[in-house]
Amino acid sequence: ALPPALVVEVPFTAVPTGGAPVTVTVTLTDPLQRSSSASVVLGRQGAGNYSVIEFPEVVDVSTTFSSTSVLSVQPYVALCAGDSGPLSVQWNLTSGLAGVLPGLAQLTTTSPSAQLVIPARSFFAGTAHAFTAVASSLGAASSAVLARARVRFTVAVAARALVVAVAGGEDRQIGQDQLLLLDGSSSFDPDSVSFASVPLTYNWAACAVVSAGAAAQCVNITAALQSSGVDLTTSTLTLAPLLPLSPGLYRLTLTLTRGQRSSSSSVTVTVLAAGLGLPVPQVLWLGSSPILLLNAADSLRVTSTVAWGVSPSGT
Repeated sequence: ALPPALVVEVPFTAVPTGGAPVTVTVTLTDPLQRSSSASVVLGRQGAGNYSVIEFPEVVDVSTTFSSTSVLSVQPYVALCAGDSGPLSVQWNLTSGLAGVLPGLAQLTTTSPSAQLVIPARSFFAGTAHAFTAVASSLGAASSAVLARARVRFTVAVAARALVVAVAGGEDRQIGQDQLLLLDGSSSFDPDSVSFASVPLTYNWAACAVVSAGAAAQCVNITAALQSSGVDLTTSTLTLAPLLPLSPGLYRLTLTLTRGQRSSSSSVTVTVLAAGLGLPVPQVLWLGSSPILLLNAADSLRVTSTVAWGVSPSGT
């Protein structure tokens, strides 16, 4: 039985090879129950001639926003014995149009080739798209389509993980009377183009590492930092001297979140008693002239900026 529709596709397997032709009749009936019918006779030439093998399952393809993808019917569709082709393939993007970047839709909708190359940056990350490849056997001496098969593809564009980067490494040592600055502003979303409308949020958490026999526990002190007025929702964490960390070992974690994705990175900080931290350079002012005092193990890097301009005379 064929479905009631204006366009009906008859599977080639429904037409016997070399057997009696199949007659397909369409009947149209209006609301007054008036009807009219028309028929078409379908037949197949010789055993195995002008037919294709159809792959019935959906082919799943995973890619990323920055990757080029190649869809091919060659592993799934082949001419049967006795059919010399040629084989023509028509590609169609059947769903997921909302995830196509503007201006690139025409590059990915149709292509009369056994392969469809989808350029990188064609689809937003976090989207899925359905393609249908219609493979047709034209026959060696005929321009009419003698057999047709379909292969369906689902292309899922995976969102990549957020990258959390805290400058300066994973281990720090400071004195209780020194400023602690943890800079996570280099963190980023590799798929930011796809999620530009979704906010990127930063959250810092802190815990104090406490030794308990052979095991070490990390006691959450995030609430204590918040009550001390520390802003934990910026890319850079700043802790003023003497507030609020006492000498000890701490783990500070930055979590970057966008939508359903999140990534974290931790820094271990050893806080020493006041006066025992690493020495820091000092700047003294004599009138309007600064004097920089360096410790023996310190190094100094001097940079300068040069600004160029054009005078009214053009020189």
